[in-house]
Amino acid sequence: MRPAAKKSAFTLIELLVVISIIALLIGILLPALGQARRAAQVLSCGTKLQQIGRATAVYQNDADSFYPTQATRSSSLGGNQELTWDDLLGKGGYDGRSLGGDQLNFSAFPYPLYQCPLDDLPQVFGNGRRTYGLSVLSLDNDGNRRIQFPGLSGWRNNAVNDISVDSPNLASVRVEDVLNGSNTLAFGENRSWNLAAASDNVLGRVQSSDVRPFLHWTNAGDTSRFLGHHAESGEANITGVPQQDYRPNYLFVDGHVENASNADMEEGSPAASGTFDWHGSRWDHKGR
Repeated sequence: MRPAAKKSAFTLIELLVVISIIALLIGILLPALGQARRAAQVLSCGTKLQQIGRATAVYQNDADSFYPTQATRSSSLGGNQELTWDDLLGKGGYDGRSLGGDQLNFSAFPYPLYQCPLDDLPQVFGNGRRTYGLSVLSLDNDGNRRIQFPGLSGWRNNAVNDISVDSPNLASVRVEDVLNGSNTLAFGENRSWNLAAASDNVLGRVQSSDVRPFLHWTNAGDTSRFLGHHAESGEANITGVPQQDYRPNYLFVDGHVENASNADMEEGSPAASGTFDWHGSRWDHKGR
Protein backbone atom coordinates (compact mmCIF):
# COMPACT_ATOMS: atom_id res chain seq x y z
CA MET A 1 0.00 0.00 0.00
CA ARG A 2 1.45 3.27 -1.09
CA PRO A 3 1.70 6.06 1.44
CA ALA A 4 -0.70 8.95 0.90
CA ALA A 5 0.83 11.73 -1.19
CA LYS A 6 1.56 14.84 0.76
CA LYS A 7 -0.40 17.91 -0.34
CA SER A 8 1.89 20.66 -1.48
CA ALA A 9 1.42 24.04 0.24
CA PHE A 10 2.56 27.54 -0.55
CA THR A 11 5.68 28.56 1.19
CA LEU A 12 5.76 31.82 3.12
CA ILE A 13 7.85 33.42 0.39
CA GLU A 14 5.36 32.39 -2.29
CA LEU A 15 2.48 33.82 -0.26
CA LEU A 16 4.32 37.10 0.17
CA VAL A 17 5.00 37.26 -3.56
CA VAL A 18 1.33 36.66 -4.38
CA ILE A 19 0.21 39.27 -1.85
CA SER A 20 2.72 41.75 -3.24
CA ILE A 21 1.48 41.19 -6.78
CA ILE A 22 -2.15 41.65 -5.69
CA ALA A 23 -1.26 44.84 -3.82
CA LEU A 24 0.61 46.14 -6.87
CA LEU A 25 -2.35 45.43 -9.14
CA ILE A 26 -4.70 47.18 -6.72
CA GLY A 27 -2.37 50.16 -6.60
CA ILE A 28 -2.38 50.33 -10.40
CA LEU A 29 -6.12 49.79 -10.89
CA LEU A 30 -7.59 51.96 -8.12
CA PRO A 31 -6.48 55.32 -9.58
CA ALA A 32 -7.78 54.27 -12.99
CA LEU A 33 -11.11 53.24 -11.48
CA GLY A 34 -11.27 56.52 -9.57
CA GLN A 35 -10.61 58.49 -12.73
CA ALA A 36 -13.24 56.51 -14.62
CA ARG A 37 -15.78 57.13 -11.84
CA ARG A 38 -15.02 60.85 -11.82
CA ALA A 39 -15.28 61.03 -15.61
CA ALA A 40 -18.69 59.34 -15.41
CA GLN A 41 -19.82 61.85 -12.77
CA VAL A 42 -18.62 64.80 -14.85
CA LEU A 43 -20.52 63.36 -17.83
CA SER A 44 -23.63 62.92 -15.68
CA CYS A 45 -23.34 66.53 -14.54
CA GLY A 46 -23.33 67.73 -18.15
CA THR A 47 -26.13 65.33 -19.11
CA LYS A 48 -28.37 66.79 -16.40
CA LEU A 49 -27.74 70.24 -17.80
CA GLN A 50 -28.91 69.02 -21.18
CA GLN A 51 -32.03 67.52 -19.58
CA ILE A 52 -32.79 70.86 -17.94
CA GLY A 53 -32.36 72.49 -21.35
CA ARG A 54 -34.88 70.09 -22.89
CA ALA A 55 -37.36 70.73 -20.05
CA THR A 56 -36.93 74.46 -20.63
CA ALA A 57 -37.56 74.02 -24.35
CA VAL A 58 -40.86 72.26 -23.64
CA TYR A 59 -41.80 75.03 -21.20
CA GLN A 60 -41.07 77.59 -23.91
CA ASN A 61 -43.52 75.89 -26.24
CA ASP A 62 -46.25 76.95 -23.80
CA ALA A 63 -44.73 80.33 -22.92
CA ASP A 64 -44.43 82.00 -26.32
CA SER A 65 -40.76 80.84 -26.41
CA PHE A 66 -39.72 82.98 -23.41
CA TYR A 67 -37.26 81.68 -20.84
CA PRO A 68 -38.81 81.09 -17.39
CA THR A 69 -38.47 83.94 -14.94
CA GLN A 70 -35.64 82.84 -12.77
CA ALA A 71 -36.24 84.70 -9.52
CA THR A 72 -39.30 86.58 -8.33
CA ARG A 73 -41.23 87.25 -5.16
CA SER A 74 -44.87 86.69 -6.02
CA SER A 75 -47.82 88.21 -4.17
CA SER A 76 -50.02 85.51 -5.67
CA LEU A 77 -48.19 83.02 -3.48
CA GLY A 78 -48.56 85.24 -0.43
CA GLY A 79 -46.13 86.56 2.17
CA ASN A 80 -42.45 86.13 1.52
CA GLN A 81 -42.75 83.07 -0.66
CA GLU A 82 -40.55 82.87 -3.72
CA LEU A 83 -40.91 81.53 -7.23
CA THR A 84 -37.92 80.62 -9.36
CA TRP A 85 -37.26 79.19 -12.81
CA ASP A 86 -37.00 75.63 -11.46
CA ASP A 87 -40.37 76.09 -9.74
CA LEU A 88 -41.93 77.03 -13.08
CA LEU A 89 -40.45 73.92 -14.70
CA GLY A 90 -41.76 71.81 -11.80
CA LYS A 91 -45.18 73.47 -11.60
CA GLY A 92 -45.99 72.62 -15.19
CA GLY A 93 -44.49 69.14 -15.04
CA TYR A 94 -41.82 70.05 -17.58
CA ASP A 95 -39.04 68.59 -15.45
CA GLY A 96 -41.02 65.51 -14.41
CA ARG A 97 -42.41 66.98 -11.19
CA SER A 98 -45.88 68.31 -10.45
CA LEU A 99 -45.41 71.03 -7.85
CA GLY A 100 -48.15 73.04 -6.24
CA GLY A 101 -48.92 75.18 -3.21
CA ASP A 102 -46.21 75.28 -0.59
CA GLN A 103 -43.94 73.10 -2.72
CA LEU A 104 -43.22 76.18 -4.83
CA ASN A 105 -41.49 77.85 -1.91
CA PHE A 106 -38.07 76.50 -0.87
CA SER A 107 -38.70 72.90 -1.93
CA ALA A 108 -37.50 70.74 0.95
CA PHE A 109 -37.21 67.59 -1.11
CA PRO A 110 -34.18 66.89 -3.32
CA TYR A 111 -34.70 66.19 -7.00
CA PRO A 112 -31.79 64.42 -8.74
CA LEU A 113 -32.16 66.36 -12.01
CA TYR A 114 -30.91 69.54 -10.37
CA GLN A 115 -27.96 68.06 -8.51
CA CYS A 116 -24.59 67.34 -10.07
CA PRO A 117 -23.26 64.09 -8.52
CA LEU A 118 -20.02 65.92 -7.73
CA ASP A 119 -21.79 68.70 -5.85
CA ASP A 120 -20.99 67.86 -2.24
CA LEU A 121 -20.27 71.39 -1.05
CA PRO A 122 -21.59 72.37 2.39
CA GLN A 123 -24.98 74.10 2.35
CA VAL A 124 -26.45 76.68 4.68
CA PHE A 125 -29.96 75.31 4.17
CA GLY A 126 -31.26 71.76 4.26
CA ASN A 127 -33.48 72.15 1.22
CA GLY A 128 -33.16 70.25 -2.04
CA ARG A 129 -29.78 70.98 -3.60
CA ARG A 130 -29.67 72.92 -6.88
CA THR A 131 -26.30 72.88 -8.62
CA TYR A 132 -27.27 75.01 -11.62
CA GLY A 133 -28.36 78.56 -12.41
CA LEU A 134 -29.97 80.36 -15.36
CA SER A 135 -28.00 83.09 -17.12
CA VAL A 136 -29.06 86.39 -15.58
CA LEU A 137 -30.56 89.32 -17.50
CA SER A 138 -31.17 92.79 -16.07
CA LEU A 139 -32.59 95.75 -17.97
CA ASP A 140 -32.21 99.46 -17.21
CA ASN A 141 -35.13 101.91 -17.15
CA ASP A 142 -34.93 102.24 -20.94
CA GLY A 143 -35.12 98.49 -21.49
CA ASN A 144 -31.44 98.11 -22.41
CA ARG A 145 -29.27 95.26 -21.18
CA ARG A 146 -27.19 96.31 -18.21
CA ILE A 147 -23.52 95.74 -18.91
CA GLN A 148 -22.98 93.24 -16.11
CA PHE A 149 -26.16 91.17 -16.74
CA PRO A 150 -26.77 90.65 -20.50
CA GLY A 151 -28.19 87.11 -20.19
CA LEU A 152 -31.60 85.49 -20.66
CA SER A 153 -33.92 85.98 -17.68
CA GLY A 154 -34.16 88.24 -14.66
CA TRP A 155 -35.55 91.68 -13.85
CA ARG A 156 -35.82 95.30 -14.88
CA ASN A 157 -33.85 97.91 -12.93
CA ASN A 158 -33.32 95.75 -9.83
CA ALA A 159 -37.08 95.58 -9.13
CA VAL A 160 -37.09 92.10 -7.58
CA ASN A 161 -38.81 92.21 -4.21
CA ASP A 162 -42.14 93.91 -5.02
CA ILE A 163 -43.35 92.26 -8.21
CA SER A 164 -45.91 89.67 -9.25
CA VAL A 165 -45.54 86.84 -11.71
CA ASP A 166 -46.90 88.96 -14.56
CA SER A 167 -45.14 92.16 -13.56
CA PRO A 168 -43.66 94.31 -16.35
CA ASN A 169 -40.57 94.54 -14.14
CA LEU A 170 -39.68 90.99 -15.06
CA ALA A 171 -37.33 90.50 -17.99
CA SER A 172 -37.03 87.44 -20.19
CA VAL A 173 -35.66 86.71 -23.65
CA ARG A 174 -37.37 84.69 -26.37
CA VAL A 175 -35.31 81.97 -28.04
CA GLU A 176 -35.63 83.62 -31.45
CA ASP A 177 -34.14 86.82 -30.00
CA VAL A 178 -30.87 85.05 -29.24
CA LEU A 179 -28.58 85.89 -32.15
CA ASN A 180 -26.09 83.04 -31.79
CA GLY A 181 -27.49 80.08 -29.87
CA SER A 182 -24.36 77.94 -30.23
CA ASN A 183 -22.28 80.62 -28.54
CA THR A 184 -24.69 82.01 -25.90
CA LEU A 185 -24.80 80.69 -22.36
CA ALA A 186 -28.17 79.47 -21.04
CA PHE A 187 -27.38 77.59 -17.82
CA GLY A 188 -24.24 77.04 -15.79
CA GLU A 189 -23.02 75.60 -12.54
CA ASN A 190 -23.50 77.92 -9.63
CA ARG A 191 -22.51 77.57 -6.00
CA SER A 192 -23.57 80.82 -4.44
CA TRP A 193 -23.57 84.56 -5.01
CA ASN A 194 -23.02 85.91 -1.52
CA LEU A 195 -21.42 83.21 0.62
CA ALA A 196 -17.79 82.21 0.67
CA ALA A 197 -17.82 79.12 2.87
CA ALA A 198 -21.02 77.31 1.84
CA SER A 199 -23.65 77.12 -0.88
CA ASP A 200 -27.10 78.67 -0.63
CA ASN A 201 -28.20 77.39 -4.04
CA VAL A 202 -31.29 75.29 -3.24
CA LEU A 203 -34.49 74.48 -5.10
CA GLY A 204 -37.06 77.26 -5.04
CA ARG A 205 -34.75 79.83 -3.47
CA VAL A 206 -34.27 83.24 -5.06
CA GLN A 207 -30.64 83.56 -4.06
CA SER A 208 -28.28 81.76 -6.43
CA SER A 209 -31.10 80.79 -8.81
CA ASP A 210 -29.21 82.68 -11.49
CA VAL A 211 -25.64 82.39 -12.67
CA ARG A 212 -23.83 85.72 -12.87
CA PRO A 213 -20.72 86.42 -14.94
CA PHE A 214 -18.92 88.62 -12.44
CA LEU A 215 -18.97 85.77 -9.93
CA HIS A 216 -17.26 83.55 -12.49
CA TRP A 217 -14.55 86.10 -13.07
CA THR A 218 -12.61 88.48 -10.87
CA ASN A 219 -9.32 90.25 -11.27
CA ALA A 220 -8.78 89.76 -7.53
CA GLY A 221 -8.56 86.01 -8.00
CA ASP A 222 -11.32 85.30 -5.48
CA THR A 223 -12.48 81.77 -6.29
CA SER A 224 -14.17 80.98 -2.97
CA ARG A 225 -17.69 81.18 -4.42
CA PHE A 226 -17.11 78.97 -7.45
CA LEU A 227 -17.86 75.32 -8.02
CA GLY A 228 -14.60 73.46 -8.44
CA HIS A 229 -15.90 70.10 -9.52
CA HIS A 230 -14.09 70.20 -12.82
CA ALA A 231 -10.89 72.00 -11.94
CA GLU A 232 -8.06 70.70 -14.08
CA SER A 233 -6.00 70.19 -10.93
CA GLY A 234 -8.53 67.57 -9.83
CA GLU A 235 -9.32 69.31 -6.55
CA ALA A 236 -12.80 68.58 -5.17
CA ASN A 237 -13.37 72.11 -3.93
CA ILE A 238 -12.52 75.35 -5.66
CA THR A 239 -11.03 76.96 -2.56
CA GLY A 240 -7.33 77.34 -3.18
CA VAL A 241 -7.53 76.21 -6.80
CA PRO A 242 -6.00 78.71 -9.25
CA GLN A 243 -8.68 80.54 -11.21
CA GLN A 244 -7.22 79.50 -14.56
CA ASP A 245 -7.85 75.84 -13.58
CA TYR A 246 -11.55 76.40 -12.97
CA ARG A 247 -13.68 74.85 -15.72
CA PRO A 248 -17.39 74.46 -14.88
CA ASN A 249 -19.97 72.99 -17.23
CA TYR A 250 -22.09 75.39 -19.26
CA LEU A 251 -25.23 74.67 -21.29
CA PHE A 252 -25.67 76.84 -24.38
CA VAL A 253 -28.91 77.94 -26.00
CA ASP A 254 -28.60 75.41 -28.82
CA GLY A 255 -28.45 72.56 -26.28
CA HIS A 256 -24.76 71.62 -26.27
CA VAL A 257 -22.63 71.52 -23.11
CA GLU A 258 -19.09 72.81 -22.77
CA ASN A 259 -16.54 72.51 -20.00
CA ALA A 260 -15.22 76.06 -20.38
CA SER A 261 -12.79 78.32 -18.54
CA ASN A 262 -13.46 81.84 -17.34
CA ALA A 263 -11.26 83.14 -20.14
CA ASP A 264 -13.34 81.22 -22.69
CA MET A 265 -16.52 82.84 -21.40
CA GLU A 266 -15.22 86.42 -21.29
CA GLU A 267 -13.45 86.31 -24.66
CA GLY A 268 -14.53 89.11 -26.99
CA SER A 269 -15.90 91.36 -24.24
CA PRO A 270 -14.49 94.31 -22.29
CA ALA A 271 -14.49 92.04 -19.23
CA ALA A 272 -11.37 90.37 -20.60
CA SER A 273 -9.50 93.61 -19.97
CA GLY A 274 -10.71 93.99 -16.39
CA THR A 275 -14.21 95.53 -16.40
CA PHE A 276 -17.69 94.25 -15.59
CA ASP A 277 -18.92 94.94 -19.13
CA TRP A 278 -19.98 91.56 -20.50
CA HIS A 279 -21.50 92.83 -23.74
CA GLY A 280 -20.04 90.85 -26.61
CA SER A 281 -19.17 87.84 -24.46
CA ARG A 282 -20.73 84.40 -24.45
CA TRP A 283 -22.98 85.62 -21.64
CA ASP A 284 -24.60 88.15 -24.00
CA HIS A 285 -27.74 86.97 -25.83
CA LYS A 286 -27.16 89.61 -28.49
CA GLY A 287 -24.03 87.73 -29.50
CA ARG A 288 -20.62 88.94 -30.58
